[in-house]
Amino acid sequence: MEGQRPRPTLSQFQHHVAEGRLSYFVAGCGAGGGGAQGGTASQITAWVKAHFTATRGTPHTRLALL
Repeated sequence: MEGQRPRPTLSQFQHHVAEGRLSYFVAGCGAGGGGAQGGTASQITAWVKAHFTATRGTPHTRLALL
């Protein structure tokens, strides 16, 4: 487990967004995917795509609750 960062669950991610602790989301960065976390990453990506619109001209989605 050395060198691995803890990854948030979908619920934790949603909480961080609601608190304003996250401003941007970059999908598909390709870092360390797979396994059980791959499912969580997919859930987070799907939630972001369903609730936010990508900022034009940038490779990321700005997380701004409207």
